[in-house]
Amino acid sequence: YYEVDEESDNGSNVVPDERASSSWGDGTCRAINAKEFYQLVASKKNNETYIGEGPCVVDFWADWCGYCMQIDPYMKALAKKYKGKVQFYKVNADENEELLQLYGIDGLPTVFICNGEDIQMSSGYHSQAEFDKMIKEML
Repeated sequence: YYEVDEESDNGSNVVPDERASSSWGDGTCRAINAKEFYQLVASKKNNETYIGEGPCVVDFWADWCGYCMQIDPYMKALAKKYKGKVQFYKVNADENEELLQLYGIDGLPTVFICNGEDIQMSSGYHSQAEFDKMIKEML
């Protein structure tokens, strides 16, 4: 994996995702893996501090999780609503178990709402209106 020397990092060491043709806050839910999470959301060394360039929502999901499938259209709609204001990421829990262990995630869906240096975690099902309220409060 890619590691950044956090004491000397000013953001210039972030390696761009070769798969992504999207730009920050483009109105989509961008799939990321653990390596990208450590570059875009929080590092392994300081995993409770958000390091991104602007507000973001991270949806931890799995295809076997019924509630995850229910909130997927909510996240897509909210990504469009907050285009240019909030970046939305999706993390496949089955493919990125180290993140679940690092954050003690034991239930899905789990959503991180990040702004400034804060990472707020919400687990379980919420309506689109409830997610919208959480995002508005974060902004």
